[in-house]
Amino acid sequence: PVLAACEHTGASGRAFIESVLVAYEAYVRTFEAARSRRFDAGTYVTLGAALGAAKAYGLQREAIAHCIALAVVPNSALRVGRSGELSMWKTAAAGHAGAAGVSAALLARAGCRGPRDVLTAENGYFDAYTGIAAAGRETVDGLGDHYVMREVAYKRYPAGGQNQAPLYALLELMKQEHEAIHLRPNYDRLSALL
Repeated sequence: PVLAACEHTGASGRAFIESVLVAYEAYVRTFEAARSRRFDAGTYVTLGAALGAAKAYGLQREAIAHCIALAVVPNSALRVGRSGELSMWKTAAAGHAGAAGVSAALLARAGCRGPRDVLTAENGYFDAYTGIAAAGRETVDGLGDHYVMREVAYKRYPAGGQNQAPLYALLELMKQEHEAIHLRPNYDRLSALL
């Protein structure tokens, strides 16, 4: 989503990297502060994509506040999309969330206004996720000095985090077996040729 916003504005490579940094920081910090078992991770993607796109579009403080509201108020995805019997929605959720984030930035850029103090107000974002309206205040602690995305583990394979090491080991074994098969003479084939 952030790449699309940067492409739309003709942003430089540096501006793209800065926008991605903003998006990841917003996503990770919000996820860590809210970490709700009732809401899907796509909810945090929406906010990250919205702020990354806001950076790409050069939105100023007032418009960014509206962008945040326009992103989070209508896009709080429920955790049921990733639990129990999984539906096709699980694979579409993050993409939808990213598109919603960019849409929020575009709406704010066009002058659309959202509710005030949506993150920390009573009945706001963090109140809904944690039951504590002020819970999100720590999301800005160290902002600009400490980058939490440096502490995040990135998935190499499209599977749950707990499956990364076993998948790596399996693929390494398959690679070794494949090499062993191709290095070993095929005696049956040689016998047929003789």
